[in-house]
Amino acid sequence: MAINLSGLNISLDKFNKEASGEYNIGQMKLSSDGKSVYRTNSHKTWTILNRTKMSSEEALAVKFAFCKALSKEGLSNEAVNAVKAKLGIPGDAIDALKAGNIKPLTAAEVREVIDKYAGDINRNRASAANGARAPKLLKTSADFYRGVGKKEMEDRAATRNEINVRSIGKMMTGTDRAVNTLLDILQFGEKNVSTTPAEKRLAREMMTKLSNPTAFNVLNNTVGMESSPVKFVLQENGKVAAKFRLENGNSFAIDTGLDRKGLVDKATDVLNAAAAAMPPRVENPRVERNKADDEIMDAINELESGGIEPERKNPTMSKEDLLNGIGFVFDALKQARGPGERKALREANMEDVVKALLQALNKVRKLDNRNTQLVSNVREVFYGNPEIEPDDVLKEISDVLNEKSADPFKKVEENIMNHVEDDLDGNFKINDFLNGN
Repeated sequence: MAINLSGLNISLDKFNKEASGEYNIGQMKLSSDGKSVYRTNSHKTWTILNRTKMSSEEALAVKFAFCKALSKEGLSNEAVNAVKAKLGIPGDAIDALKAGNIKPLTAAEVREVIDKYAGDINRNRASAANGARAPKLLKTSADFYRGVGKKEMEDRAATRNEINVRSIGKMMTGTDRAVNTLLDILQFGEKNVSTTPAEKRLAREMMTKLSNPTAFNVLNNTVGMESSPVKFVLQENGKVAAKFRLENGNSFAIDTGLDRKGLVDKATDVLNAAAAAMPPRVENPRVERNKADDEIMDAINELESGGIEPERKNPTMSKEDLLNGIGFVFDALKQARGPGERKALREANMEDVVKALLQALNKVRKLDNRNTQLVSNVREVFYGNPEIEPDDVLKEISDVLNEKSADPFKKVEENIMNHVEDDLDGNFKINDFLNGN
């Protein structure tokens, strides 16, 4: 069942019917298809059976659906906002969820609100009918409990309140962790300034996947996360909704109110703050590069000697895909808004880029020291070395991968035809010869 706040459309009459019992014990819960509500945990005698659980997300959805039903009856914004405040959801969905401890909507609350506004609603219904037919009027407590004495009503209320308090303690599951993690990111800097490992993981994945302008496309308007049970869905208005998969198998969607870039900016703020909070550490790209040189040469030697087991070898990537991928990552690095974002990009992409590039270079010019230098420059780009221009490195990679391997026999034939004598003394350089120089 997908619980989408904007899609809930439950009539006020349905709420009213479910809140017309003798005691009105219990809370409102969404039906299995999400199109209606019913009263649960309503046992008066066998209270041990009042154990139906309800997440904070579902409780919020029911309250929003109730307020939406009131609004459709023509109640003023002022009146609807007063009801929201009474139910503990004065702001939007994000504010309400972030406040935590969203309690379910009780049948008694429904009864109290409808009794208060039934007069206005019935007048609106009569006006809309305009005499064409008799309008269906809302029944109130005066209709349902005609003849019941005041003392009996007070006893029923006391019993109801006591049972409701006990059942709510059993039914609440608490706000889903994934929802809270995203909300912390969306409200970072407003409600909190510290970061948790879960927030950093989700922020890093959001920044990496959503930085791509083509993350959402006409074939797929959804981008899923692996670090959290959430999918981002592009809406028609350009804003992005977050759809969560809850533990009970249902899903819950909220509008983040942000577009793709806005979400990336929020994630970047979290990563920058996390990086700023880290103890200062001096990074030496040159030392890292020299260490990497040895690793690269060892890897080349292993590849040449067949020392790497088949399962350790990466699948071959086309030159076009490799160049496009490196180009995209380099563009993201150039647009990085701080050390946090650059570090996230480096951790998420650098080793994969180096491995794929090394494999491609090894096919074009095996055991060539220039491969080591080129890969080292790629690492320098990731570390933000201002002396290394990313576009120049990308062009060099493109030139190398797209050049055709020289045919030594063809070279000999050309020299014979052109009456060029091969210099076979100490000045002869085999690499230059094979590369056509």
